[in-house]
Amino acid sequence: YNEVMDLGEGLVESGLKGAHIAIVSENCCRYVLADIAISSGVGVVVPVDVNSPDELMATLLQKSDADAVICGADLVDLMVQMQQRCPLLKTIITMDRKVEGYPYYEEIVGKGKGLDGEYRNGVLDLDAPAKILFTSGTTGANKGVVLTNANLAANMVNCMDSIMTAGDTVSMSVLPMHHATEIN
Repeated sequence: YNEVMDLGEGLVESGLKGAHIAIVSENCCRYVLADIAISSGVGVVVPVDVNSPDELMATLLQKSDADAVICGADLVDLMVQMQQRCPLLKTIITMDRKVEGYPYYEEIVGKGKGLDGEYRNGVLDLDAPAKILFTSGTTGANKGVVLTNANLAANMVNCMDSIMTAGDTVSMSVLPMHHATEIN
């Protein structure tokens, strides 16, 4: 909880309030925390398959109007190339380690630590866009589906109705986080 709050405050403090922020990463805990922080009051989260071919990745970043991307440090060079093709993409944040010249996830969290600002005190607009999910494109070009905070809340309620858990129940999924069935 605290890390999500600190990350949200840090992203807002970094000028990303209302931004479309792509996450391009392998599955990891920070992916989940970033997704929650962004979609819960920072802006619009855009999950993108880390294994997408470069051309498709550029297309998805363009279509989503991505202002920023959170990615693994090993993808910085690729994201710099994406900036050439995606004029709105201004900020690259590394998720797993510091790369000189780029903000790092832990730095953003640190920037938000202890702040009692707009993120923590904001009122979440249930009708505001929270996430853009892309279809697989099996019948044509990938399409971006805009989900609101109300859509995400309804998904959670529906999941709780159909997925029975009790006490110390553990479940596992093998889907990538960008997949509609995984984190959404």
